[in-house]
Amino acid sequence: MNQAVETKRRLLELLAGIGILAYLVAFYLAPLDSTTDTPRWTFLFVWLLRPDDLVSEWVGNDASRFGILDRLPLVAATVGILAVAYLLGRIVLEALRLDRLLTKLETAVMATGVGANLLSLATLTAGLAGQLQNRSLFLGLGTLVIGLAGWRYKHWRASESPSITDDRSDRLTQVALACCVPFALLIALGSLVPPWHFDVREYHLQVPKEWYQHGTVGFMPHNVYGNMPLGAEMHAALGMTLLGDWWRGALVGKAIIATFAPLTALALFCFGKRFLTPTIGAVAAAAYLATPWTVRVSTVGLIEGPYGFYFVTAMYATLMAVHGSLENGGSEDGSTNQLRNRLRLATLAGLFAGGAVACKYPALLFIVAPLGLYVTLTPIRTIHWKSAGVFALAVACSCGPWLVKNYVLTGNPTYPLLYSVFGGESRSADKDAQWTRAHGTPQGGITARHAVNELKILTLTSKYISPVVVPLALIGLASRKRRSITWPLAALSMYIFVMWWLLTHRVDRFLFPLLPFAALLVGVGVASFSSKVWLRAMICLFIGVSVASFPFCGSRIVSDNRFFVSLSDLRQDLPNPNDPPELDEVRYSQIHSAHRYLNSAVQPGYRAMLVGEAQVFNIEVPVLYNTCFDDCVFETMMKGRSRGARLRALREQRISHVFIYWRELARYRSPGNYGYSDYITPDLVRREFIQQGILREIPLGLDPANSQFFEVADWQSWDAD
Repeated sequence: MNQAVETKRRLLELLAGIGILAYLVAFYLAPLDSTTDTPRWTFLFVWLLRPDDLVSEWVGNDASRFGILDRLPLVAATVGILAVAYLLGRIVLEALRLDRLLTKLETAVMATGVGANLLSLATLTAGLAGQLQNRSLFLGLGTLVIGLAGWRYKHWRASESPSITDDRSDRLTQVALACCVPFALLIALGSLVPPWHFDVREYHLQVPKEWYQHGTVGFMPHNVYGNMPLGAEMHAALGMTLLGDWWRGALVGKAIIATFAPLTALALFCFGKRFLTPTIGAVAAAAYLATPWTVRVSTVGLIEGPYGFYFVTAMYATLMAVHGSLENGGSEDGSTNQLRNRLRLATLAGLFAGGAVACKYPALLFIVAPLGLYVTLTPIRTIHWKSAGVFALAVACSCGPWLVKNYVLTGNPTYPLLYSVFGGESRSADKDAQWTRAHGTPQGGITARHAVNELKILTLTSKYISPVVVPLALIGLASRKRRSITWPLAALSMYIFVMWWLLTHRVDRFLFPLLPFAALLVGVGVASFSSKVWLRAMICLFIGVSVASFPFCGSRIVSDNRFFVSLSDLRQDLPNPNDPPELDEVRYSQIHSAHRYLNSAVQPGYRAMLVGEAQVFNIEVPVLYNTCFDDCVFETMMKGRSRGARLRALREQRISHVFIYWRELARYRSPGNYGYSDYITPDLVRREFIQQGILREIPLGLDPANSQFFEVADWQSWDAD
């Protein structure tokens, strides 16, 4: 019987190895993306054989632009904010007596997450009170937190729980942890490069910029995204206040957002140590950090990283609450403490789930609802009302201020969602239909053909996936070991995938928060077999994939990789004659020439109006703009008015220049796109504004079919009148 079992195990191990090898071949033979027929392996060989080209990219193809010391103030501010976040979260964990249930590393990770959300809420509160530029207020808060932490430090040292140990910590664990280091370093370097992504320059960093410049958090009728929860983005507002500079403060916020990637990796390692094995946790951390999606999302400034962190930690605390916090460690014992511990951990789960909602509304459906049910109904045949109550209360405390803020400012706590239920300031039925159409399921997209195509992208052809995640996660899912942990993770992941498929516009990046769970399954897949041959093969696999993935993750294909270009050069971002011609295909943060002109042409006390352009973060002068989902500012001011009334309106708003981005307007208005007001057209501008002498075109060498730049007639004489 034993011989038969061993034969079956060896056969399964062989089949698993063949499956991994087959996937690797398919992965590296597949094109990098849909725009090229060139297979992945050719890119790999170019980077491995010519690493000097990659290093040249890191200095912007010009060694004279090298600069790194100018990052030190940003690093200091980032470390300071994170340190205060940890201390604040540590105080909360002690108050809830949760520190007694957590190991030292778990405490550090979870305290930082809790504290970061509390700092975000404190910044929101200060902004609502009109104190967003009050640096002394935030320095005072930080001093108070540090003082309280110093007072409690000795107690913390005395009450530390023992670390979770495991004798099976082996060479694979060490290799996996070592593989995390270079990718964490890439994320740290990339996080301090200025933003280039559309969403980041439109609202993730633009909204905190506007709030900081006004000194207050308020309603934004021109940027609908600025009225949604921005829990992760508030770190940028805090950085702006501390440094007294919106541009450098934004980079601090971007760096803090990126920090959630290594925090998530640490959470995965802790998860493995508590519920599985240290090796599984280490492999999961490596699989997560070495995935190009992680590097891209974290360095770009997108908030899926914090969202995913709060997702993982909420699930972590939920499993501890439901299945017992003392399975692999902890200091309390006895059945009399079980209910008390469950309630404490349910509270922690609620704080993290609410932190996810503070980042993105979908967390209410994707995280709060399933975890709330799990806490309430598990174990089965019993309804745990107290657990449900404390979970819901913690969620409300963690994200409620954002909902209250929206209710007070707009009349709709979920603005701009649920318009048919709550209505909302500046919204209308047409705008709601436009929003729903843009963010809903693609028309005609619920078919088997679309499903197969989406799965192919997610599992093979996306340029940002890892070659180890899919095959090893499938092996982990098929493994019979540790199903009490892996099956809930798999069930939750499947639920979210189905909701994403049925209810959203299916941007693959929005599934990024599932990557940590897939990484855990990768760890389980690696641990499914224990022969020396298998373990050595896994060591070689992770070393090889890390070596292959590092240059890719550090290339311009993943993100702007000018890690060592001085911040002064990056802020101006002038065209570089040393850039190779092919760089135009992956151009990142180069500033539009019209933006650069605005920064020099618009005089103090005046503003510019932008039509069709919403990526306004790099513009350093006051502007009027709108997103495609808001009222067109040009139409609102100009439609149906006489020449004199139009000139008066421009003068009242101190608008001296107008930039019209025809290419963006055409994109928005194209079939299947988001839509935009059809009022402004080239013919309208020529007939009613140029010929009537309201606007005068300024030649900047722009293609008039692409964009046009104007100055308002006689604006220089306004102050003289």
